[in-house]
Amino acid sequence: MTTIKDQIQEAGGSLCCEVQDGLLVSGKKFINEARVIRKVQEHVREGKRLDAWLPFPQKECGFAFGERCRPLPVGALLLLWGAGRPFVQYCPRCGAEAFSIAFSGLLTVAGSRLVCRSCGSAFWDLVDGGLADMARYLNESPLGGTEFQPTGMMIGSSFPSDGKELLHAIGLVIDRTPGDEGEVFVHDGLTAGMEAPGMPHLFLGCWPSRLVIDPPPKKLFEEEEEDLAHNPG
Repeated sequence: MTTIKDQIQEAGGSLCCEVQDGLLVSGKKFINEARVIRKVQEHVREGKRLDAWLPFPQKECGFAFGERCRPLPVGALLLLWGAGRPFVQYCPRCGAEAFSIAFSGLLTVAGSRLVCRSCGSAFWDLVDGGLADMARYLNESPLGGTEFQPTGMMIGSSFPSDGKELLHAIGLVIDRTPGDEGEVFVHDGLTAGMEAPGMPHLFLGCWPSRLVIDPPPKKLFEEEEEDLAHNPG
C-alpha cells in the first residue's frame, strides 16, 4: 500500500517533512503564523473589536469564502477554533495546541494545515479523498450555512493573503523570512471554472504562481533613459 510519504518521495522528495503520529509534519517552522495566532486570540480575549472578514496571512488555502470569494477570513478561523477538534489539535512535537490556518487539496489528497501556537511547528491533518471531499468536509463544519461558507475552491494554486490589514488591526509587525521577503503566491493563470450542485465554484490555476511585492522599477529602454536625462522634468 502506497503511503503519502511514499508518494512524496516518488515525486522527488522536494518537501521537507516527516510522518509523526499519523500527521505530515513540516520541516519548516511557521513562527510568524504562530505569532499571529497568539495575537489574534489575545485581541479577542481582551474584547477588542476585530473585523471578521480580514484575511489571515497564509499562502496555502485552496478555498475562498463568502459571497465575494475572499481569502480565508479570520472570522471563519475563530469559528472553527471555537469548535475544537479537528480544527484544534495537540502539536506532535511539543504537545501545545495547534490551530488550523489553511485548507487545500488535489484530486486524490487533501487536508488542513495546523500551526502550533507555542513552538511554530506545522503539520497537515489529511482527510480521506481529494479537493471535493475537503469541500464537503468544510461544508459540514461550523462554517456550513454561515456567511463564511466556502464559495470557491482552487486546484493547482491557492487563494493567498499577506494579511496586512489583520496585522495592522492587531498591532503586530512580523519579520519575514528571507525566502518570503520579496514574493507572495497568487492564483493567476486561471484557465477555466466549473460548477457543481452543493459545491464551491471550482477554479483551475497554475502552481506555483508568483507576484513580487514592491518590485524594482522596470529598466527603461536606452532611448527613454537618454530622453529623461535631457528632460528630467
